[in-house]
Amino acid sequence: MKISLLTHELIAPGGAQRQILSLGRWLNAFGHGITVYTYWHCPENCYPELAASLDVRAVEQLSPVQVRERNHKRHHGIFMGAKRHLWESRRLARLIAEPGDILNPHVRGATRAAVNCKRRTGTPVVWMCDDARNWEEPGYRTYFSPPVQWLFDSAMS
Repeated sequence: MKISLLTHELIAPGGAQRQILSLGRWLNAFGHGITVYTYWHCPENCYPELAASLDVRAVEQLSPVQVRERNHKRHHGIFMGAKRHLWESRRLARLIAEPGDILNPHVRGATRAAVNCKRRTGTPVVWMCDDARNWEEPGYRTYFSPPVQWLFDSAMS
């Protein structure tokens, strides 16, 4: 089976990054064709030993110096967050020319990219929800009025 794993960034070591790269290696070991797609990638910083055996494709490659500069500008307002979620996820989706049998997004920007890619190609999406947001957790949905729930669902799908 050909599986496309999607994440928003592989620029520093972290739990989500280790999880997607380890999953890719594990699936490779079982004979699946794995391609990891990411918006940002810094091969030197983000588990180079795990990524070495994987086909990792990125919209933008960063050097360690560029990662440090980017991290200083990391805190942003709602408009920069929307840009990241909408604009960068579209660019990530366009990177996936041949998604294969399954799209497996792992973080928020990647889920939007998977939706865009599914609309274009029809490839099924198997979503990995590591950190649900309030509007995604059934227990919190009752705190939001139906119009607010609809707005969140519309914006995030």
